Amino acid sequence: MIKINLFMKNIFDSIKLDFVNFLTKLKISSFKRKKIVVLLGNKGVFLSTFLDNKLLDKLFIPTQEQIDLNPYKNFFSKFPKSDIYFLLDGSECKTRHDQIPILQSIVKLDPIEQFIEGYFNKEDIIAHCVYEITTTPSEIWSTLIMSCPFETPLSDIISCIIDQRSLDLKEIYFLTLELKVIINKIVQNIENDKYNDYFQICVYASQASGIKFIIKHKNNIITIRNLEYPFDKTTGYVQGIIEQEINDCFILFKNYISNLDQRACIILIVDEELKSLLESTNFEDHPLIFIPVDNILNTQTLEKERFIDTNISKLFLEYKSFPAYNNNLKSIKKLVTIKDLIFKLYSALLIILILVVGIIKYNTKQNYKDINSINEKYYATNQEYDSIKYKYPYIKNTTSLADLYVIGKLLEAPVPLPFDLLNRLIITLNPAFKLEEIKWELTNIDNILLVSKRQLIIKLILKYYTNNLSIDESLKLLDDHMQNVKNKLSNLQIDYVIYKDKILDIFGKVVIPLSVNIVDDKT
Repeated sequence: MIKINLFMKNIFDSIKLDFVNFLTKLKISSFKRKKIVVLLGNKGVFLSTFLDNKLLDKLFIPTQEQIDLNPYKNFFSKFPKSDIYFLLDGSECKTRHDQIPILQSIVKLDPIEQFIEGYFNKEDIIAHCVYEITTTPSEIWSTLIMSCPFETPLSDIISCIIDQRSLDLKEIYFLTLELKVIINKIVQNIENDKYNDYFQICVYASQASGIKFIIKHKNNIITIRNLEYPFDKTTGYVQGIIEQEINDCFILFKNYISNLDQRACIILIVDEELKSLLESTNFEDHPLIFIPVDNILNTQTLEKERFIDTNISKLFLEYKSFPAYNNNLKSIKKLVTIKDLIFKLYSALLIILILVVGIIKYNTKQNYKDINSINEKYYATNQEYDSIKYKYPYIKNTTSLADLYVIGKLLEAPVPLPFDLLNRLIITLNPAFKLEEIKWELTNIDNILLVSKRQLIIKLILKYYTNNLSIDESLKLLDDHMQNVKNKLSNLQIDYVIYKDKILDIFGKVVIPLSVNIVDDKT
């Protein structure tokens, strides 16, 4: 029996340990998953990992003719159970502006999806946003569509992620569309959205794409220009590149700006050194708006660096809006969904198994309790038997027929109970009586076989209630009632005592406590 208990205990401990490990993994998987952003630019790939908006690690991998997946595998292996987001910003990303007419009366499907299916390769990764809707003379959706072929290095990195089953490929985005959201929020925070209708040129520097110029108006990204960052040159040289390119933009979009009454602004997300050089520059009197690299959108936890790849990745995670898709991604999504369903099914089965084991363990414990209870009763019975033998010496050593006869008679002897007597008494009592306490005892237990010598004694504590009577009148009425009870139960010996010092008289309501002793000799 001890070996079986020890074996069952080991099984339960093992299951309990597995369950705790499972819950720990489930908690980390559900609530503390890390997020990895893979930013693909012209100059290389920037990897960054975040947990609760805190940067854990980052890595920049320059573009190579032959991609080496080992740096990616090493980086990903440090953060298992992570969600992967891709942010595309390479030269292979193409921008297309289209005006799509909408015929609501006959078109029930998504007109943009129909347009994309007709003009783009099904294998291309595509995202879009509608930046303007006009209804006169007919409804037209002005749409910005981003596309990118599904090829290396993107396809290789995704294959690397799929191979590592602990990583989850979430979604792919285009940086151009996400910058629209971020720049709009920056403009909203400047002088109560004063520059919303302005022609906007936003400038920043990144490792992945060099010096970036985003030209936009309202929700429309007009174009994106990328220039090589001169790492071997001074900051003044970088200043000259930025100034020259901004002036070129003003010349290129002169007519566009003229239609806006010359309303244009320059948003510079630069460090303090570049800011000190650029703030004295006069760009045709257009306003200059400087945004600190470590305080974009009042986010205090950003990195204070000239290259804002980390900060852009972090802001992207907070404001991501336009997920991309293609047939391959849809298939991957289906596989991820199936994997999640299998995981949930496995979790449900494991929980059911744990519940079954728990029920078995509970029933086992209950059986042990029942066995212990039976053992305790057996022990108590033995003790009582020993006590009886001590109390009744004549049943010791029951070896003769006479002794057995005595024991049989003891078992057959009726034990008088007070319930019938109490029933008769309660029926006889007046409703003005209230029963407070009952005690009863059987005398001459030692002579249990001598029925003629036994007495059943019942002790009652009662309260007698009257209304609108004096104490004396109430006492007289109580004596009359008790005398009536004695007459009706003349075969019983009935005595009563009134506690006069405890009589209460409250606003005409009298309460009289008394005790009644009843003796029945015919038991």
